[in-house]
Amino acid sequence: MLNLTLRTLFNLICLFSIISCSSSREKYLYGSSNSNFILKDRSGEFIYKRDVKITAGEIATRLTILSPTNTSQPVEKTLSVSKIGKTAKSKIMRPEISQHTIWYEKEKYFSQLKTNVRNKSLDVIMESPEEKWQGSKSFDYPQARNFCFFSQIPECVKFYGMLSDDPNKGFNIVVIWDNFPYQVEAYNNIGNAPFQSANFIYESEYKGSLRYKLELSNQIIFYEFDVNREFDKMYWIAQGMTLVRR
Repeated sequence: MLNLTLRTLFNLICLFSIISCSSSREKYLYGSSNSNFILKDRSGEFIYKRDVKITAGEIATRLTILSPTNTSQPVEKTLSVSKIGKTAKSKIMRPEISQHTIWYEKEKYFSQLKTNVRNKSLDVIMESPEEKWQGSKSFDYPQARNFCFFSQIPECVKFYGMLSDDPNKGFNIVVIWDNFPYQVEAYNNIGNAPFQSANFIYESEYKGSLRYKLELSNQIIFYEFDVNREFDKMYWIAQGMTLVRR
C-alpha cells in the first residue's frame, strides 16, 4: 500500500515538473497560474499557496498551507488531478486522483482518493496514527452529472461555464472532499462522507467582483471572481474561514 502511495505521489509531482518545463507558448495555450492567498480560520492565519496547471486533457492543482512563522514545513498540502474532455453533447471534468496530507499535533495524516471508472467508485487509501483512519475503503459514486474536487471548485465552475450573472440560474454539483476523511476534523457539520451535494449560483456584483454562493449541508460558501473571471476570494462564514488573494 505504501509503495502504491509513493508511486502515485511521484507521478503527481512529475506532472507538475513536466508542465513547468513546457514552453511559454504551451503555457499560454493550456494555462498556468501560481497565486498566494491569506487564509484565516479559527486556528489562526496562514499562507495559502495555490498552483494550477492545465494541459490538454488534465487540470492539476497543488495547494500548500504554511505557517507564517515556519514556511519551510507545510502544515497541509493537497494534490488533485481531474481529467477533462468532451462528448458530442457536453464537456466533462472528471476527478481522477487526489492526495492530501495534514499534520495534527506533529503527527502525519495522509489519504489518497482515486476514481475507479470500471466500478464507478471512489477508492480511498488512508495512512495515519489512528486505527479508524487506516487501510482502504471504496465508495459508490452517486447518480449525478457534475463532480468537483473541493480544492478545484474555482476551476470546475469555470470549466462548466457556471460563472454566469443570472441569479435565477443555479447549477447542481457534487463536491468531493479531497481532504477526506479528515474534513470531519477541519469543518463542522458537513458530514463524514466523501461526497456532498451542492448548488452553485450567482449572488451579486460586489465591489467590482462577481460573487457566487455554494450552498451545501445548510451552509453557504461565497466565492468571488475578478472581472477576468479569476478566483479572488472565498468566505465560509459558518466555519469562520476567509481566503483572500494577496
